[in-house]
Amino acid sequence: MVLEAGKRDRMVWYALHTMIETGLDLLGWFDDPVANGLDRLPVSMPWGGFPDGEPIPVNGIVVMPEDTDYTELETGSNAERRDRVYVIDIYAEDHAVGLHLRGDISAMLRGHHPSIGRDRNVLEVEEVDIATPAVVATMDIVNVRDERARGGTDPWERYWYSILCVVEDEGWDP
Repeated sequence: MVLEAGKRDRMVWYALHTMIETGLDLLGWFDDPVANGLDRLPVSMPWGGFPDGEPIPVNGIVVMPEDTDYTELETGSNAERRDRVYVIDIYAEDHAVGLHLRGDISAMLRGHHPSIGRDRNVLEVEEVDIATPAVVATMDIVNVRDERARGGTDPWERYWYSILCVVEDEGWDP
């Protein structure tokens, strides 16, 4: 099965979001903090981000695609590598929660979180629009970089943490 063009773009984004969400769930980030005796607010991570014009809730996480670079792999063919840049933004309640969330997500992306099955920096992309979803591509996650916003004056910028990564896709449209 060939996953191509815009549908491939969407499935890669969906796979990255789902991988992060599943990892955070395994780590207990979506568990009810009050019921579990935790001194923090709930974490939320809706697919596609939060609605425009509405405030992002504290401990909200957003995974968004940014730029894509195309590199020709073979002269005279359609073979190319797409380097897809993604940004994961964390709007934490405080520095402790922001650092912890950023550290967990960054470790997942780099393949350094074996306790939840993330011991490789790969992303398995499934075709999810079919009756039985199947993995159709495996891509490397590279150039993971943690960032911290500074100098902002708005309250939401105070504990804003980001992670940038590149998903290397050596697939091409036939």
